Amino acid sequence: MAHGIDGPRYGWTARKLSEGDRAVQRRRFYECHEVLEEIWLRAEGTEREFLHALIQAAAALHHDQRGNLKGAEGVFTRAKRNFDSLPRIVMRLDIPGFVCLLEDYLAGTRRSDSIVNPPLIQLTDKNHD
Repeated sequence: MAHGIDGPRYGWTARKLSEGDRAVQRRRFYECHEVLEEIWLRAEGTEREFLHALIQAAAALHHDQRGNLKGAEGVFTRAKRNFDSLPRIVMRLDIPGFVCLLEDYLAGTRRSDSIVNPPLIQLTDKNHD
């Protein structure tokens, strides 16, 4: 089964994912959470599970930004568990690759000598694995 975002049912999702990504790149992680929640409320099935994990990831980044490392780790652990239960590609996002970007970012924010860029929500050309 394809988990795409190009059909009539999810045509609006690509725009919202891009909006969420722009918020992440501006380090407005809570804003990203809010944008994605709008999509999540209307989604179903695998897409809903995916968006839930993505919202949790945004929440983890928000906690990290505010210095709540324990909160960030807890929420990220739940997000990772949810990402791990998904197919490799959902809504054209490479899940394992994105999780690695998140892990690298969170590890980098803990090093004082490091400047790291937030992970990109980069969509692939593939709709499914």
